[in-house]
Amino acid sequence: MTESLKIIFLWVIYSSISATMIALLVMAIKSIFKNKIKSRVYCILWSLIILRLIIAPIAPESQISMFNLLSYDTLKLQNQVVQNNNFSIDDSKTYDTSKEKAELEQISIAQSDNGKTDLITREQDTFHIDIDIFFIAALIWLIGLLLITSTIICSSIAFKKRIKYAERIPASQLPQFISCKKSGIRANIKVYSSNYIANPCITGIFNPKIYIPQEVLAISDRQQLKHILMHEYAHYKRWDNLSNIFILAVNVVHWFNPILWYAMHQLKQDVEVSCDVYALEMLGFDEVIPYGMTLINHCRQRPKRGIQLNLLNYYETENQVKRRIVMIKNFKKGTYKVTVAALILCLSLGAITLTNATAPKVNTDSASNNSMDAKFRLAGGLLTEGKTYFNVNLEQATKYADFDFKIPDYIPNGARFWMIEGDDKINKVYFNKNVDLEGDLKDKVKECYYEVWTCKTNPLQAIKNVKDGYTHTYQEKAAEISGVKGTMLTDFSKDDANVNWMTKYFIWSENNVWYSIVNHNISFTSDYIISNEELEQIVKSMKFPEQIKNADYSWSKDKGFEIYDEEDLKKVESVYGFKTKFPLSLPGGLVPDSARIKQYEDGEYVLVTRYSLKKEPKEKEKNLEFLMIMLIQGKYSFDYDQVKEKNSAFMKINGIDIYKIGDNYIWKQNNLYYSADIDKEIEEKDRENIIKTFINAPLK
Repeated sequence: MTESLKIIFLWVIYSSISATMIALLVMAIKSIFKNKIKSRVYCILWSLIILRLIIAPIAPESQISMFNLLSYDTLKLQNQVVQNNNFSIDDSKTYDTSKEKAELEQISIAQSDNGKTDLITREQDTFHIDIDIFFIAALIWLIGLLLITSTIICSSIAFKKRIKYAERIPASQLPQFISCKKSGIRANIKVYSSNYIANPCITGIFNPKIYIPQEVLAISDRQQLKHILMHEYAHYKRWDNLSNIFILAVNVVHWFNPILWYAMHQLKQDVEVSCDVYALEMLGFDEVIPYGMTLINHCRQRPKRGIQLNLLNYYETENQVKRRIVMIKNFKKGTYKVTVAALILCLSLGAITLTNATAPKVNTDSASNNSMDAKFRLAGGLLTEGKTYFNVNLEQATKYADFDFKIPDYIPNGARFWMIEGDDKINKVYFNKNVDLEGDLKDKVKECYYEVWTCKTNPLQAIKNVKDGYTHTYQEKAAEISGVKGTMLTDFSKDDANVNWMTKYFIWSENNVWYSIVNHNISFTSDYIISNEELEQIVKSMKFPEQIKNADYSWSKDKGFEIYDEEDLKKVESVYGFKTKFPLSLPGGLVPDSARIKQYEDGEYVLVTRYSLKKEPKEKEKNLEFLMIMLIQGKYSFDYDQVKEKNSAFMKINGIDIYKIGDNYIWKQNNLYYSADIDKEIEEKDRENIIKTFINAPLK
């Protein structure tokens, strides 16, 4: 419910922004041309706002759309799903978060006995509440919408109760002034008089009724009554009651936007002026002055009481009446008609306001073997869905991440940067740290690691929802470290061997990005990897990657790295001295799902690329199986010369001898060596085509 409300409110904000842009454009046109443009044309221009709000989700993209002025990220809000705070850390594991309170106290006492200070006090737990500003704003909007809607409904009910007692005016008492042929009115519109309304008005769309205050009826002669009725008939002819519903809907949904309120008010005023013009076209030029006098007289003598609902009223404000009088004074036959120039103006504005901005072009030429496949960069693992990356350096992480993040500019003594893994929601930066233990543990534990997380959403609930087979108990407290306010979450867990493990998470938020320092206890001890003083320094040193000056995030050659895009492939040549083959697809639909440069035997480096194809399991109870091919390439020889000496070539492709050992195929090409391990379930004829694809693939 919470996320649904946020999604709806996000769309309301987007639509409000786009409608406001159109409203400002029409206001600018009106301030420039004033009365040179007919009121009927202004009605069409104002109506573009309503039409835009209706068709925005399905509007076509256009290069001439005015919304190209905004960034594409702003304009795609209507398709953007608000991130859920409960993102998954590891779906493959199951967790039991049950643990008795006495056990927690036992662990806490054990820590105290060791004389270790802890940033979490053992006082009564306090709770740190993360305030979702966007949800609060959405809630305020919903409350306002419901209050306004309730007010309108109550007013409508009160109005209907009052007009229930209205008296119908017999047709014999109404002026016989217009023929159906001339006015275009086909419906039999009933006319009523009532003491409970303030202005003449028309209600209903398919069964319209006109209501006239009894005081107005008493002081009006037949000519004046004719003018009033003709004005209300014009509303019916123009379907103004239907457009009035849309105006009301805009005001209710966008109650927080004063520009749209003003725009809808201007539209209603232009509707009244247009009805005057329409009425005068039907009545004739001789009725111009009497029509104007009727409007003036009734404005002076308008009833002081009665309900004035949000309907189409004969008159509302003095300023509106003044404008209508000016128009009536300048009335000429044919004023109601739309000229060609006005039609061109409306069509032109419609073209730029009723279309969406064009999306950025994406290079779809990924089928070619001469360029990296964008889908491969997003795969990152055999079972992984979405954009993931593992074992990457800082340069790669900043390139792949979808958000800006900070990292520590301080690394404690004895610690060093290890690697980064992540996806489109979270980055995990790993640091190894040497530990110096005594006794039996000295040779068991040499090195431990701690983590720094940067997340798009609060990781607190995800940590608690983790599933790993351990029994977990959590202690959560508000904490402040180095002036940064956040939450300290301690995870007390016990494995199947009844060994206690502890992890502390210091979590805080900055500029809509969440951070967490993950501090594990050293194996088989109650000591933490990071001391309190080191934790303070880490929090204090958080900076954007380009601002890092003190910490060493360099990437040594012996680590190797994962391959995620074409730029990574180029680094293989520049760092390790050989070009690579990287076909993006193999016969049978196999595609690369992971690739890594790693140190192989004899200290040589090779590129290991895995190709896979999901296939259905033979038995339902089995896990999903895969067809796989592993291609290894580089300067390592795979004992090629010995294989060549002892075996005959299994096949020859383009003059290159291919040797087969079991399911493994070895060959030498361009002074580099290749080994392809092909799944035994792949048929022999398909194997030959796969090897041909590798042989013919260009070096990158």
